[in-house]
Amino acid sequence: MGRTGAVTLLHRPIRLFLVALCVTPFFASAPLRAGDDEYPGNAFVKPRLALEQSALVPGKTSHMAVVFDISKGWHLYWRNAGDSGMPPQVSFKLPQEVTVGEPQWPAPARHVEGGMLVDYIFEQQLVLIYPVSVSPQAATAKKLSITAELEWLVCSDKCVPGKMSVKSEFDVSPSAGPSRDAELFARTRARHPERWAGRSSAFVATWRERELVIDAPGATHLALYPFESDDNVYPEEMVTAGAAKGGRLRLTYPESATTARTIGGVVAVTRGGKETFHELRLTPAPR
Repeated sequence: MGRTGAVTLLHRPIRLFLVALCVTPFFASAPLRAGDDEYPGNAFVKPRLALEQSALVPGKTSHMAVVFDISKGWHLYWRNAGDSGMPPQVSFKLPQEVTVGEPQWPAPARHVEGGMLVDYIFEQQLVLIYPVSVSPQAATAKKLSITAELEWLVCSDKCVPGKMSVKSEFDVSPSAGPSRDAELFARTRARHPERWAGRSSAFVATWRERELVIDAPGATHLALYPFESDDNVYPEEMVTAGAAKGGRLRLTYPESATTARTIGGVVAVTRGGKETFHELRLTPAPR
């Protein structure tokens, strides 16, 4: 997965090289001793599983979250990490009665490093919400066990890897009410992007040759968080051009964008002191 650089496009080998530069000094300066945790990032991230409702209901779809609590001064990465870093990796071990869908990512924050690199990060907490479906044949008055296998890279002035398995047993019931974590789900969804349908009251996006122009009348700030791209196509100059004061954002793409299947990302619009998030996907017009 390539990432957008400050001036030129960073391809996967370069991004991984930057990650290696971050991680290597930790191990060079503080070699692990016998008995030390093999994954020092576990000291700075505490993951757990949470359920939005008080129980899983047979025949229904509810929502589960992987919650990463992050130590002060450290950060994790978004689905497109940016110029360095890597997003958390999640896989599940599930009982046969349960299926889990794709993660719902909240919008990240921009993190500019040294005026040359821009990453998309989460501080304090990252909550990934997953739809969870339970078979109608699942027995009630029992518990179902779900295990998440997690890997991450957590960074401050250095980067260290983490890896952990977390397991929870959830009640199965004919009905369920809000859980004690229901408010956590509501706060997280406030940063989930809404789907953009071409034109909206939030903004208008126009593709002009190699330029994406986003107009949001009345906005005081705009930012674009680009999605990861199978075509390896990202906007240029994202350190300086990826966010702007006011209601217009101009983003220039490389020539390869004109043949890309789609381009897009999350557009953050601040208007009236409130920030909203919108998923933008479009097909570049042919030259």
